[in-house]
Amino acid sequence: MTLVLTNDDGIDAPGIRALSKAVNGEGVLVAPRDHYSGCGHQVTTTIPIEVEARSRQEYAIAGTPADCVRVALSHLVPGIAISQYKKGKIPIDWDRSARWTMRVIAVLRARSLAAGKFWNVNLPYVEPDAPDPEIVFCHPCTQPLPVDFQIEGNVLHYCGNYASRKRDRGSDVDICLSGGIAITQLSL
Repeated sequence: MTLVLTNDDGIDAPGIRALSKAVNGEGVLVAPRDHYSGCGHQVTTTIPIEVEARSRQEYAIAGTPADCVRVALSHLVPGIAISQYKKGKIPIDWDRSARWTMRVIAVLRARSLAAGKFWNVNLPYVEPDAPDPEIVFCHPCTQPLPVDFQIEGNVLHYCGNYASRKRDRGSDVDICLSGGIAITQLSL
């Protein structure tokens, strides 16, 4: 199994470097060249996507996180997508996230993965003194992201609250926002 490492903060962000360290450099880094936080569902369709091969194990993509996954799975490697939920402006303990990632990868390596499928893992935010979260295999949420805006003249300010979004009971969003590590099997 090949591990695909990506993020939305950019290929040089500390979180993805901690993730790469957690897997002892085994993964293939396929991440946005630039910062794309909050653009997880956006894909590039009207302009070419530049791929900078920094090495055989590292690719900077001139596109969004979704572009990175699509390029990785269709042209580079099958694998595992791992995301870290960030709760507001609270800093993330990347070393802790790396430990969880190693645990998850050990579990997933023992499972088979059908052609055309990949694992999607969502790491939760938990308080610093909380025990390590449980790993839960679940289904993807079918509820849409919140699209709430505050209107001021001809300007809209996004005010949706991701943490309180509608979610299917037992889904990846529900598990992750409830403090568990959510794992789903998805198709591209």
